[in-house]
Amino acid sequence: MPSVPLTTELRIHSGEALGPLTLGATLHSTVNVLLEQKSIFPRLNFFSNSESPVSNPIYIVLEANGLRLRFDGESQTLQLIEVTEFGKLGLLYGETNLRCFVMTISPSNASRNGGPPSYHFVYSKFGPTESGELMPAQPNLPSSYVLSYPGIVFRFLLPDTIAGKRFSHKEFTAFLHSSDSQVLAVHLAIYPGNKWRDFQKSLGEPKPRLGTKKSKKERKSLSPLQLEQLEYTEIFPNEKVELKFQNGKTVTIAYNKFTAQDAISELGPPSEVYTKSDNRLDIHNKAGHDEIESGPLPDGISHTY
Repeated sequence: MPSVPLTTELRIHSGEALGPLTLGATLHSTVNVLLEQKSIFPRLNFFSNSESPVSNPIYIVLEANGLRLRFDGESQTLQLIEVTEFGKLGLLYGETNLRCFVMTISPSNASRNGGPPSYHFVYSKFGPTESGELMPAQPNLPSSYVLSYPGIVFRFLLPDTIAGKRFSHKEFTAFLHSSDSQVLAVHLAIYPGNKWRDFQKSLGEPKPRLGTKKSKKERKSLSPLQLEQLEYTEIFPNEKVELKFQNGKTVTIAYNKFTAQDAISELGPPSEVYTKSDNRLDIHNKAGHDEIESGPLPDGISHTY
């Protein structure tokens, strides 16, 4: 497996981003970010449901980094950033690095650096929050405790030593805060919004139909990055294609009229340009062959001339 430099650090922005990975960004722009930083993200694995890709999420698993990115299958925007394995990246929050701290699990490894943070460590750095949720054990899944903050949530694995024991709320809280409780984080997620339960509930709700024009009030809640993204496309067969953006802008691509210069003027410079010659057209053009240029524009739009 490709290795990641030990000095690699990504900053946590609760409810917004992890380093260059931003919630709400398109699949296309996120992949471009990952490819541009291969030294940090050396390998990408894509997972989707081939039978119904639109109604199911798309995942990018960054195994070398211990990260998983969840995209909405319909809008193809980043919904959730998950840390599935601690210790592979430096995770900065304020002045704290969640990878680089002293673990005090037992005398044998009391001075070891790196690894998953404990409940006591997280609570001391992130501060008080509402009571967490105890998740009972299930087949092949031990019991855990979920502690959420606005825009970020931790899941801690509970040791087998307390399985089946009855605790009062006070006793359980004291156990979680004890420095040698061995309650360690196994999962971290950065999500949009302030309430983890509300976000989880929204994942199971039917989504509004794409192509519905947003009101001025809805647009005011969007970030500058979201306003520049493509909202939907309307296709008029044999005539034109209209691109509708979140900020209300409409770009019309008329067949046999829309030029490469029009594309740059209306949509900005492309992220990449490919130029190739096709000599199969020589039979129709004695003077020579046509030059064909194609390439992806921002927001995943591709064009060919």
